[in-house]
Amino acid sequence: EDDLKKAAALFEKALALDPGFATPAYHLGQANQLLLKYDESVAAFRRAIAIDQTNIDARIECSAVLIEQGDPDEAIRELTEALRFEADNDVAHSMLARAYWDKGAWDRSVESAQKALELKASNAQAHLWRADSLRQMAAASKDPAQQRDLYASAREGYRSFLDLTNFSTGLGARLAFHFIGLGIGSRKHADRQGAYDSLRSAGFLGLCLSEQKVGNPLKARDYCKRALQYAPNDPIAYFLLGNVNRDLFNERQSCSYLKDARSSYAKMLELNPHLAESNNARNYVGQIDGFLPQLKCGA
Repeated sequence: EDDLKKAAALFEKALALDPGFATPAYHLGQANQLLLKYDESVAAFRRAIAIDQTNIDARIECSAVLIEQGDPDEAIRELTEALRFEADNDVAHSMLARAYWDKGAWDRSVESAQKALELKASNAQAHLWRADSLRQMAAASKDPAQQRDLYASAREGYRSFLDLTNFSTGLGARLAFHFIGLGIGSRKHADRQGAYDSLRSAGFLGLCLSEQKVGNPLKARDYCKRALQYAPNDPIAYFLLGNVNRDLFNERQSCSYLKDARSSYAKMLELNPHLAESNNARNYVGQIDGFLPQLKCGA
């Protein structure tokens, strides 16, 4: 943090010496984003853009901070302008997919992500937002056949994302996943390893949900557990793992699955008893506690 503050001060000094120099304004935006000074970050990026209207990186990274601030509409406006200057920028299209994802515009998100992938098939975040939007569309579908197809397509997207981000070392994660441009607004700090872990967890949770919905509960359980390796204190991951174990019990009537389900729901409530899903978890724990003695499952 001290290094970032020193860097920001040097970029500010460079700007004072040459107010028409876009590069230090751009890097000042990056430093302020890492320091969680989002308003200052946006202001610096916009200063870089004002100096050089064609600074596409500044526009894209400004939009990422806007997303982190919870303003996808302004991010969309910035990205639309970036694409006016450079229509074939796959990163801008994938960030646009992220902004539409924030708005719940799943079809627009899929469209933007698909465009990014047509330009660059290895764009990892495009695979993630396309997959997650397809999963959301599947959840809303009333047609069982269409729903299954959408979940299956989402599953393939999550797999592609995870394959593209499968770095074996923490150093690889830090080098490959720069702190900005991925739009992870829920993370509590701007550490690149934290962003990487959040994304990996999101990918495995997406696979967990998709495999569960297409009828592969054992695979789903494995993916939920792998998500928890990256986010061991994620209450939603424990809730989803509980649901998978519950489904496995309903299918196979094994006491171990029911006990595992209860353990996951209880852990979820320990981590956060106030989420919307917490009431369901609380009800499931009560039902399981009433059911276990009847099955003679033991303690």
